Amino acid sequence: MPAIVFDLGVLIGILYLAWLGSAFGVYSSAVTALELFVSLSLAILLHEPIAGFLAPILQDNLALFLPETVSIQAWSVFLTFALLMWGTMLALWLFVHPKIISTEIKSIEAIDMAGGAVAAGFAGALFIGAALVTWSMCPLLSFLRIPAQDMFLDVGKTALRSAGVFAGERHEGRSLVLYGEPPSRESVGSARLAGETWYDTDANNTPDDHDPYFDADGNGTFTKDLYYEDVDGNRLRRVGLLEKYTVGRWDAQVLVANRDRPVKGLAKTAAKPAPPPSPGQPAAAPPPAVAAAAGEKKPVAKEREGDEQPEPAEPKDDF
Repeated sequence: MPAIVFDLGVLIGILYLAWLGSAFGVYSSAVTALELFVSLSLAILLHEPIAGFLAPILQDNLALFLPETVSIQAWSVFLTFALLMWGTMLALWLFVHPKIISTEIKSIEAIDMAGGAVAAGFAGALFIGAALVTWSMCPLLSFLRIPAQDMFLDVGKTALRSAGVFAGERHEGRSLVLYGEPPSRESVGSARLAGETWYDTDANNTPDDHDPYFDADGNGTFTKDLYYEDVDGNRLRRVGLLEKYTVGRWDAQVLVANRDRPVKGLAKTAAKPAPPPSPGQPAAAPPPAVAAAAGEKKPVAKEREGDEQPEPAEPKDDF
């Protein structure tokens, strides 16, 4: 599906929710936006550790009853995020929201409508962004990938960034959970070698044009050799949530092609053939081993004068 279709859907959704917010007022819209933000932050912070705990257990108990094409890890990530995000939001909407909005706050009608539209627009961006993130996680919708790389109004990344500010494990102010380990330069001695994050949709072990990838260096093409800063020192590049969302894969099938750096100066060069002799110059004599292999006879050393060979002794008569 083209990216323009998703952009139009996002724009229409945000405008519609902003219109509803102008009717409900700034207070109710702001409370809704806060509830969405809390639910989204909780899901982003906790879905990976919980899914990482549940996936091995489900693998040991359910792998025999499921087809090999079913990725238990992908389903664990999807169900954990969906329950944390939408389950928390539903609980807040049913049990907390009515109590909070029961308080009457008087304000000027024009300001209330304008503020409600702004607050509801922000809430709509979080709501649609969380829906896009959940969509990208769902294994059943993997055939209909979100073109996040080409979208102009990609509120899925907006939702991840807004809630990912609380994610720990930072490096130079950037969240490793959200952005992954940062790219580096080849000249940096501590840099490791990998490739840009991609997903092999046709399982041919080759990044083709139709395979989604995350353009980490922003050059518009897939980069096979990407040097990165190995922050944790485990020789494996950590993939961020933004990369997983862009690629549309959240399990171990996300590929980064970790490998060792090539060691310069140790490569063996092939022996170059000797240049042909210039005109009028005799060809160089072959080495002794080559001459012997070609059947040339070695000269027999002459006997020196005065050296007499001893005559063979006659055999003694034993009888």
